[in-house]
Amino acid sequence: FFPRQVRLGRIPPLAHVVCIDLRDGSRASFVLAGDGLGDTLDRPADATVVGSSADVLRALWGRLAIDDLDVSGDRDAVRAVFTAGLTP
Repeated sequence: FFPRQVRLGRIPPLAHVVCIDLRDGSRASFVLAGDGLGDTLDRPADATVVGSSADVLRALWGRLAIDDLDVSGDRDAVRAVFTAGLTP
């Protein structure tokens, strides 16, 4: 949802770079930054979130507190990104 939310003008591009490292299933990693299309990927991450896909999704939808996630780096950056309205 995130790139579409920015493209439609519902939220501004993100000011922080947050890496997500999922530790279940395929162990996928991805980055939430800028407009969601890679415009700020040359910046180092402000924070990294490590967890299960279920926990990260619950946090993105506001159903799990940021403080319940494993965060390294700037926890306030994670809070800003996760509460930015990435999901409609």
